[in-house]
Amino acid sequence: MMIRYVYGPHWNRLVGSYTVIVDTIGFPKKCVYDCIYCSIGPTNTKAIQPVSLVPPDNIIADLKWLLNRVNKDFNTILFYGTGDPWLNPWFPLIVEKTRDIVRELGLDVELHVVSTGHLLSKQWAVQALKSIDRIYIKIDGLGEDYSLINNPHPEAKMKNLIETLKNIRGIMGSDRIFYEVTLLEYEGFSNANMGSLDQISAFLSMVKAENVVIRTVHRLPRVASVKPVSKKKYEMARDFLEDKGFKVHLEHNIMKPYGGSIDFDEVMLYNHLLRKPLTMKEIMMSYKLSVGAVAGFLNSLERKGLVAKIPWRTQVYYKGVWKK
Repeated sequence: MMIRYVYGPHWNRLVGSYTVIVDTIGFPKKCVYDCIYCSIGPTNTKAIQPVSLVPPDNIIADLKWLLNRVNKDFNTILFYGTGDPWLNPWFPLIVEKTRDIVRELGLDVELHVVSTGHLLSKQWAVQALKSIDRIYIKIDGLGEDYSLINNPHPEAKMKNLIETLKNIRGIMGSDRIFYEVTLLEYEGFSNANMGSLDQISAFLSMVKAENVVIRTVHRLPRVASVKPVSKKKYEMARDFLEDKGFKVHLEHNIMKPYGGSIDFDEVMLYNHLLRKPLTMKEIMMSYKLSVGAVAGFLNSLERKGLVAKIPWRTQVYYKGVWKK
């Protein structure tokens, strides 16, 4: 089965709409972090310097392929996938070429990126920020919380990250920088307690953050015992951060069916499931398929050993299996 560097349309809780997602890293997974809640799975290579050498032309060719198969019922192209996008040293060029495609096709879309922020201290890296409409930077905890939740590369120090993030405000402006906090519970621990939230708030104040998105865990995590926080804790965290003066954005959990037309095939579904485990209902809504059609595609992928069926909490998820 062909591995593509794009997938979608994917309902994205960050932006509250469907997105086309560009993966600049590819398999096996490479990231600064090895988060316990990551739905992709374990990080194979933990890195804080560029390690992915996927050529821009390969990624752009795949993006054109996908854009030709989906109607324009999405408003965001998101750079995110199997690791921090800046682990590909050609990321600034990939962003530039993507912006060119958007102009050529007359698409009314924004370019967003999800990042750890740790590679943004490099001059070559910040060039991409000039063409990005919004960046989401993950911050789930400090100190022991940081080690437990994110399991970072040994050189990914918070003190360095703080200085880096202070500097990028002069490039993007704080209105385009969003900090993403994933609240969770794990074997008696939660980062939704007052102590953890106070540490996160202190970090956000140091980097002069304005916009904060709070999330919880909604799909199959890397560590099965990770759970979402309760609605009460979620709302308590919202109130706490708002009282500290931050503009808090809540995730969009009510999924809508995709409104555009799709020239669907099995390759699209497989590449989606490799990065995001989905329920049957999510697949139906994303690709405008019947129950029978989805079951047929999933059975085909299961027979080839390319999909695993995994129960988590009250749902059954279908997760893509990567083969070398």
